[in-house]
Amino acid sequence: MSVYREKSSGNWYINLSHEGKRRRMKSPENSKRGAQAFETLLRRRLVEGEDISSFGQKSKVTEAKKEEQKAIPDFRSFTKEWLATAVQTNNKPSEYRRKKSILSNHLLPFFGAMKLDEIDVRTIEQYKAKKLSSTRKGLLSPKTINNHLSVLRRAITCAHEWKIAPYIPCVKQLKVPPSEMRYLNNSEIEQLLESEQNPCWNLMILMALDTGMRIGEILALHWKDIDFELGTIYVRCSLSGTIITSTKTNKARMMPMSARLYRRLLEWRESIDSDLVFPSRQTGQSWSRSTVSAALQKRCNLLGLENVSWHTFRHTFGTRLSTGGAPFRAIQKLLGHKTIEMTERYSHVPDEVLRSAIDMLNDDNGYITFGQYMDRMSTQKEALPLLCLPPKT
Repeated sequence: MSVYREKSSGNWYINLSHEGKRRRMKSPENSKRGAQAFETLLRRRLVEGEDISSFGQKSKVTEAKKEEQKAIPDFRSFTKEWLATAVQTNNKPSEYRRKKSILSNHLLPFFGAMKLDEIDVRTIEQYKAKKLSSTRKGLLSPKTINNHLSVLRRAITCAHEWKIAPYIPCVKQLKVPPSEMRYLNNSEIEQLLESEQNPCWNLMILMALDTGMRIGEILALHWKDIDFELGTIYVRCSLSGTIITSTKTNKARMMPMSARLYRRLLEWRESIDSDLVFPSRQTGQSWSRSTVSAALQKRCNLLGLENVSWHTFRHTFGTRLSTGGAPFRAIQKLLGHKTIEMTERYSHVPDEVLRSAIDMLNDDNGYITFGQYMDRMSTQKEALPLLCLPPKT
């Protein structure tokens, strides 16, 4: 019998004999009539001289693909494992909290039920469009949305490395105009240092201004990190939440002290009985970031200084070194940046320096000014080159 049904599985099969070879093939349609139609098709193909070895394999491939799709988890299930393993193991506590917050509040509500192979360029663009509509209502900025996209890409990249996601979709970041970084001028620095009566806050502000250290690095500073004989500070740790961890770049750096910071630290050491340089008076442990941020904000509000944070002092430090002529390579080392491009973002050129540069073009220095050039153009027929040429004698 060329068509039969297997009792154990209930599937219909075809038995064919051709050129001394016997072939047993499963019917793609699991019924007697379907098996008979499949047998007729195969016999016709054999008469026409076609190869029938691949017939009947399509259903197996389809079933294999279905099984493979079942094995791909949804985004919610995968990120739960990703947070508990890769993120918690390889990131600092603050970074772990940031990624977990982005996932819970933004990515999971949109992508959570999708399987990893369903997250493609189209769905990502839909997410961006949805978040941009929120941006127009003043809820999110393009830079914040880019932060979400970075977390999404890192998660899917990890899934691909774990051989769970079949591919990594292209994630296009939104265009964000460069933000202006706030820094303090000399009068604002003097105003802030002279008005602060609390020795602890005053010294912390001075250290931030004269070293460019991050606030987390200042709060984690111990007396053993300060070498008064060499006049240097060794930046090894940073406060992340309530835990002292490595620095942001996971590298230690050496920071020479200014003369005024050296003197103030010597005086401060005599009044402190703690391994920490800046211990909390209430707990004896490190101050929390929220406490020191609130204290700084209160002082700046009283002085009328706007948009000042602890990171503003770091911007100010880089700007002062840059305008003072310090090499960018030295500024990079002092700030602890991985790339020189990052250092350039922190090093600003004040307006007065730009004005001094343009003043070099004035007539007193042997160059014609724009006004002189226009006057001469109105009286002379021949064309003169634009700017910066010595005046005619």
